[in-house]
Amino acid sequence: MNNYLIGVDAGGSKTHAVFFDKDSQSFAGPANISKGIDIAYNSITTAVDELIIGYDIRDIQIGIGIAGYSVATNRDSLEQKLLKKYPNLKLVSDCHLACLAAHAGQDGAIVICGTGVVAYSMKNGVEHQLGGFGYPHGDLGGGAWLGLEVCKRVCKAIDDIIPWSDLLKAVYAKFDNNNDEFKYWLLSATPGDLANIARSSFIVDFLKTDINAREIFTQGINEILGYIKVLKKNNLSIKLVGGVAPFYLEAIQKEYSDVILSDVPPVFGVKYLF
Repeated sequence: MNNYLIGVDAGGSKTHAVFFDKDSQSFAGPANISKGIDIAYNSITTAVDELIIGYDIRDIQIGIGIAGYSVATNRDSLEQKLLKKYPNLKLVSDCHLACLAAHAGQDGAIVICGTGVVAYSMKNGVEHQLGGFGYPHGDLGGGAWLGLEVCKRVCKAIDDIIPWSDLLKAVYAKFDNNNDEFKYWLLSATPGDLANIARSSFIVDFLKTDINAREIFTQGINEILGYIKVLKKNNLSIKLVGGVAPFYLEAIQKEYSDVILSDVPPVFGVKYLF
């Protein structure tokens, strides 16, 4: 029996799977189990099934880091459903997977700045998580929150409550400056949709000239710094993970110069699971 290995990073915006022995990868949709088991299951199986064509699934170990892992009922149900299809499977939180990857399986801490925001540490076999309450209850500073804060201000500008700024104009232009189109999109926007707004017209591009950008960015960075302050009490190496993290790095290093970006994709944490 061969022991092939597949890793899956199932996050709030997308699912990333890697078949290490084939040096191939695939992508699928969001997989946060707090939003539903079926969505997560479909994204994970779509990504994995693309990679395993021609292989016996009994020969493959699959490690999955899932967003929304703390929702125990959904987590257990998803695991049981996946085990029927993939018998050699291990399911952990996306935080745990990312921390393993960032610190090569050793003790350390991370702050994930992606669609959401969560901090996580591992020390002497003890794991601890900060945040992870989920959008919109938490995740301040994450991509979804950033996108929502910008869109809330666009709404006010449309109603002439606040003046238009370059940032708000850039976002509204994505909807052809059409009020109905923007409102229709906003009413059904998912966290991933909002995060895409933040990424595609990112706030840092307007920091020097736009008060809305500065105010939103300042709120976000203060949230991240709060997590780092708590993590520092454990005397651990801290790394930033996630698509939004690079935009915060310069501001964070002004206060914590030893905090750096992880250069290892979270999915590679699977190498330390089995």
